[in-house]
Amino acid sequence: MSVLFDESLARKLVIVLTSDIMSQAHHPLHLFDLPPEILSQILRPLLQPEPPSSIPIISLPAPPTYVVPSFVLSVLLAHPLLYSLGVSLLYAPDQEFYLDTSGPKYASVKRTFIARDLLCGSTDALDKVRWLSLTVDRLRGWMTDDIVPVLTSLILHGSLERVDVYIHTDVSARHFVVLNQRRMEEGGPLRALLHLLADPDLRSGRLFIQRRHSLGWCRYHDKDSGEEDPQSRKWVEVRWQDVLQAGAGQDGEVV
Repeated sequence: MSVLFDESLARKLVIVLTSDIMSQAHHPLHLFDLPPEILSQILRPLLQPEPPSSIPIISLPAPPTYVVPSFVLSVLLAHPLLYSLGVSLLYAPDQEFYLDTSGPKYASVKRTFIARDLLCGSTDALDKVRWLSLTVDRLRGWMTDDIVPVLTSLILHGSLERVDVYIHTDVSARHFVVLNQRRMEEGGPLRALLHLLADPDLRSGRLFIQRRHSLGWCRYHDKDSGEEDPQSRKWVEVRWQDVLQAGAGQDGEVV
């Protein structure tokens, strides 16, 4: 669902920016005479909607959670200071970007990602992402060959400092991932993802599975207290360090 903005506020802002002046009696005040903190507060409603929304790094026909209004780019390009402040807001540490490879969009996401058509094709834009969530429901070679190298590059050469991986494990679904102990000595996509989370340059790396999962995962997450409504908590955090240490996370079996 797209985020709705106050159009009257947006129009007023555009008028202020294009006129580059706010009149005050005999002492006109130019917009850029304002402190950067005040300018940031003016831009914040446009770039950080409430409630917070995730931004996809791949644009697909399906409507994303968050749509930046078309006029915002014109506002940011009106002056280098506005662009600098806007970028710092859009790519703030608490702004989540996501890559969802699950479900029927799997094939489209794969083609788009391999073609590197990410964030409007801008490598610089992707380099500014600081928090990325990855959702998977099947493990294939392109995870190791394409996704992990790109994310590793963003950690080493970009700004990526937080990665959350969400794995579909519901055994009633068409696609899901189970731990395969028999393949613990083999390499594979899951092992590559776990090593990505272990990157020392990451500030935070977390792994989540669905509440419904095969028994193989149970030893790697804390026991559910049962205090929360099962419908309100879809994901369970997994101690991926233990999975990696035990060798059970070196590969996954996809059903």
